[in-house]
Amino acid sequence: MYTSEYISNENLPSLSELSLKKEEFNELNKDVVEFYKESNIFRKILLKRKVHLLKNEKEYIGFIWITQDSFKNIKIQSMYVKEEYGYKGYQELLKCILNNNKSNIIYECVETSYNTRILDKLNFIRHEGIIVMELSLENYEVSNFTSDKIEFKTFTKYKDEEIRCGLQNEIFKSSNRIALKVEDIIFDENQEYYLNEGSIFLLYNGQYIGYGQIIKESNKLSIVNFGLVEKYRKLGYGTILLNYLIKLAKHYGHPKLYLKVDYENYAAQKLYYRLGFRDIQIYRIYSYEG
Repeated sequence: MYTSEYISNENLPSLSELSLKKEEFNELNKDVVEFYKESNIFRKILLKRKVHLLKNEKEYIGFIWITQDSFKNIKIQSMYVKEEYGYKGYQELLKCILNNNKSNIIYECVETSYNTRILDKLNFIRHEGIIVMELSLENYEVSNFTSDKIEFKTFTKYKDEEIRCGLQNEIFKSSNRIALKVEDIIFDENQEYYLNEGSIFLLYNGQYIGYGQIIKESNKLSIVNFGLVEKYRKLGYGTILLNYLIKLAKHYGHPKLYLKVDYENYAAQKLYYRLGFRDIQIYRIYSYEG
């Protein structure tokens, strides 16, 4: 017999013990206990129904922490079950977050033979691989580029949402991607990771041709949403924009800068390698349709 509980001050010690072993299942599992302890009262209330602890007759055996985006898609930030309870424990965890919820579930995972077996048995669908790359900012020499035709513009809240929305949809358009709405941009700019001076447009002759963004998450700086409109690719503008973002990142005083790239996006990888990024991790995205 299994039961589940929401996170509370009473079960926090048990959650802390379980969380210490979270990386045994997946290196990418995030630290929910640290996040909870650092949260204010309002955030703790919001978090409460996003963290489930799984319990049998004798003890707490696992937990799951989820978040939801503006599309109501669920992302598993962390989950763990004591190994002796294996597949059955993870099956019960999944039930905690389904409960008539038809949202898609996303989970990022550094694969092992154990978690691959569990996720496959749970009917998660395996998707593309992702490479995590790292750049050391200490002593990094940024190339300066000037041109009358090139302009960098910082995104302005409550003004540039429609421009960013349209530009990102143009840059990342594909048959299997859901187009962004302005509401998604507003959602993004109100997240804790968002940096007000970190979102940059690239303009050529006054036309918006590229976008890139620096965020701060878990005290790490990362480049996200980086790209160019297709007709301006392979002309050197990607190097120009990436150099500008690296220069901007240096001002934040962090020693490292990170980004993620699809395993088969060789053109982007070539650019990142040329500017000094190196591979540090490969993981895979899993999805589950509730």
